[in-house]
Amino acid sequence: MQNNKYWMGISSSHNSSVAIMDHSGKIIFALQEERLSRNKNHWSLPVKSIKKALEIVHGWENIEKIIFAGIVHPATDKNISRDDIKSGILSAIGQKKSLKSFISKKKHIFEINLNQKKYLQKNIKKFKKNHINIFRKNFPEVKDNPIEFVDHHDAHWGTASFGGPEAFKKDLLIFTYDGQGDGLCGTVSILKSNGVVENLHKIQDQNSLSTLYGFTTFYLGLTIFEHEYKLMGMAPYASYSRGLLIKNKLKELYKCNDKGWVLKNKLRYVDIDESKFYEEIENIYKFKRFDDICLGVQLLVEEFLTQWVSFWINKTGVNDIALSGGMFLNVKANLKLMELNSVNSIYIFPSCGDETNSIGALYYKYFKNNNKPPIPITSMGLGQAIESENIEKEIYNYISENKLNYQVDIKENIEDEVAELLSIGEIVGRVEGKEEFGARALGNRSLLANPSNWEAISKINDMIKKRDFWMPFAASILDKCYEKYVQDPKKTNAEYMIMSFRCTDLVKDIIAGTHPKDKTVRPQIVRKKTNPSYYKIIDSFYKKTGIGAVLNTSLNLHGYPLASSVNNAMEVLQFSELKYLAISKYLIKKV
Repeated sequence: MQNNKYWMGISSSHNSSVAIMDHSGKIIFALQEERLSRNKNHWSLPVKSIKKALEIVHGWENIEKIIFAGIVHPATDKNISRDDIKSGILSAIGQKKSLKSFISKKKHIFEINLNQKKYLQKNIKKFKKNHINIFRKNFPEVKDNPIEFVDHHDAHWGTASFGGPEAFKKDLLIFTYDGQGDGLCGTVSILKSNGVVENLHKIQDQNSLSTLYGFTTFYLGLTIFEHEYKLMGMAPYASYSRGLLIKNKLKELYKCNDKGWVLKNKLRYVDIDESKFYEEIENIYKFKRFDDICLGVQLLVEEFLTQWVSFWINKTGVNDIALSGGMFLNVKANLKLMELNSVNSIYIFPSCGDETNSIGALYYKYFKNNNKPPIPITSMGLGQAIESENIEKEIYNYISENKLNYQVDIKENIEDEVAELLSIGEIVGRVEGKEEFGARALGNRSLLANPSNWEAISKINDMIKKRDFWMPFAASILDKCYEKYVQDPKKTNAEYMIMSFRCTDLVKDIIAGTHPKDKTVRPQIVRKKTNPSYYKIIDSFYKKTGIGAVLNTSLNLHGYPLASSVNNAMEVLQFSELKYLAISKYLIKKV
């Protein structure tokens, strides 16, 4: 890569995104399309995000290479909505119209049924051409820039391998697992300290337990590809014995071996005929309680992952593992993996779903081209920054246009002001610097509260978030206070809310930021060097209260993506019962 040129990574599947890498292998920008379109988990070519990325690099002339993550997913520049997904699933399971009617319009289905792998290989050029055509239609000025593709799971592999700092320092056992991508749902490999890659195992996508989890979400009346985390949150409330019975019934659908489980009797044809598989699930879940179903599928996933990872550790002798793919957004399963005696260290790429494949594709290509690791992630603050010279104007324009009665004060030491409000029980929205990339708000686009105040949960839910009552919040914890609240004997790098841990006896200090049923926490370690302003808020709160943490949840209205801009944040303030919003040095109060 030339010193003055950049590579652009594009993921145009579920939760589409764009990323920019400089010549040194450093990710300098990453943005999800949902933040601009305001369609949660936006699924299409990320046209708006690409245009925003071009502002960062000053035009296509500075893009040396364009790299797409994934090949087989639909090529489109129109958002695939929740209703589209629901309609597709209803068709595939035969509930909306007959499967025969659906199949008659998709004649190539029989070819897939006979040999899906052969079909994918045969049509790979067509899939690539479709993506390129959609891209050229939206960006006709791009003529000479090379366009390349990285397999879906190779992109996940890239984030797992190179997102952390351990690549080329020791052998790493790499696992990827998700619903499906380019014909696979899982892979196992070793990245050796000398840079040699050894591919060990692949799991075909029809066997995916992530899809079982998704179909369970759908069966329970929730939104597939979005609300799976609600099952994980409900699971601890269930009867263990009833959940175990459901887990054992689900397990009977699979041929279980150590390498990885496979479905019996060809129960699924991916995206084509899911009816038989869904009928089996329905029969198991019929007349069962919501919470017991959640626990049953969660127990199944935990058993599979711990068995799968343990087998490959024992087989290879490699005890340091790195993980990526949507399955590893399941923080409770991650806890089980971390606690395995055979695991020496564990790294999970922050927000490891498909949104990060734009980064993974860049990492993968950089490694293949240079035979050295790219620069690891040190912060997820990779998105748009609020522009300091425009903030005041944007705030007052919004207030004026919407005829709002708000008080705006400039606070030169706003961190102490926010800490004081938190200490007296107020909820404060915060917008500062670059927005976080991925699923987690990490302090720059967050709602903050006193984590020892149990009432904060109902306040946030009733006033702003409208979340399901059983869903836990998270805690941002000062690095110097981390061991006071969190049991982490393996010294895991818990900066990104991608892991859960058991709490210490001081759990009462952070109870509103934990899962109150099982006393686990999904923490964010906050370090002064990585986010000094956010650190200052929590440290000031610590000095006032003796509690070295704050409750942290994303700044957004129910059903919407994380607030990206000043206007998005002001909308949260206007259309909720939130009283205080801190944007840079401006403290806005409803009066």
